[in-house]
Amino acid sequence: KEKYFYRKSYLFPKPSLLLDRDGVVLKEDGYIIDQKQIIFNDELIEVMRYLRGQGILIGIITNQPLVAQGRINNFKHELIKNYIINYLAKLSALDFYYECKHHPEKGFKDEVPSLKYSCYCRKPKTGLLQRAIHEHNLDIDKTFFIGDKETDYIAGETCNIKSFIYQFSNNRLPKNSTSKGLNTILETKQILQLFKSFYE
Repeated sequence: KEKYFYRKSYLFPKPSLLLDRDGVVLKEDGYIIDQKQIIFNDELIEVMRYLRGQGILIGIITNQPLVAQGRINNFKHELIKNYIINYLAKLSALDFYYECKHHPEKGFKDEVPSLKYSCYCRKPKTGLLQRAIHEHNLDIDKTFFIGDKETDYIAGETCNIKSFIYQFSNNRLPKNSTSKGLNTILETKQILQLFKSFYE
């Protein structure tokens, strides 16, 4: 009967909302190399807080290739990442955060050779999602993944997770999207509707 047991026990797979970071949780969807660039999507964060209060796990699943590309050093990257995690954790809006730092394409100035390879965790591959599923015992039938790129969509659907494309930062699909026919989210209140049957 204890809520803690329900949240932690593997006897009870858990519903979850999985989100891409840049362009979704953060309004900036380009290269974030300075903490000053961080603009949180406050409307979405309120939804995250509400759903988490209903027992739904909230996780971030993100590709972060900037260190591999040499655009930012690892120390500064970790400062930015930890700032984001701490900010969301203090608001009770986040349960876990997974990122991939790898990038397979070579030829960048100041790139980091040890991170330049084709991995299993970089979306659209499924390593990060599978790690989240197994480490947090997610119920994939009651889990949704929202990103701003088709790589997010492909990764989620490959794991049998219902996935959506939406770019919260400017309320439209990405400029170069060829995602016609894919599931889309147009505004944050639609996310609440996805989970309505789970917490009513």
